[in-house]
Amino acid sequence: MPDSMGMLGVIDPSAYHPMVEDHDNWPAVLSHFDLEMGRRTLLLWATGAQDSWSVDVSVSPVDRGGSIRTQARGSIAVTAGRLVLVNSEMLQTIAQCESEDLWEDLNWYDNRFELPDGSYVCTVTMLGNSEDLTEAGRFHLQFEPGEVTVWQEPAWFERWRW
Repeated sequence: MPDSMGMLGVIDPSAYHPMVEDHDNWPAVLSHFDLEMGRRTLLLWATGAQDSWSVDVSVSPVDRGGSIRTQARGSIAVTAGRLVLVNSEMLQTIAQCESEDLWEDLNWYDNRFELPDGSYVCTVTMLGNSEDLTEAGRFHLQFEPGEVTVWQEPAWFERWRW
């Protein structure tokens, strides 16, 4: 998944409310993301670099035999049997369109996946042991039924503020 702004996320396309007004105001956009994370329609995390990322989606935990750089756990709800992996470019496009038909076009990178409706804990794991974030290049997302505290801002945002 290519990423031009150092952020990736998972979104429930049936419940997420796109921000169409003030979408050029970055602080307002971040506040909107925080609101949607509080509604459990979005999980967003900072990648630390602009790059192309490999993202594995699973109901199984990450292989502990590999190198784990960092992890975060957040809550997301599934309301229509699917979630979509998004990058910052996709979020910007969504913010500029009010049409719900846009969601049908969001399969830009074979990035939709199905889960039964319900509440999920998503463990986001950044893999790799290199100090160079672009060499790490991989994330593992594990979804398991349950809930944890909602994120108040994108995971690792303070660590890799750009």
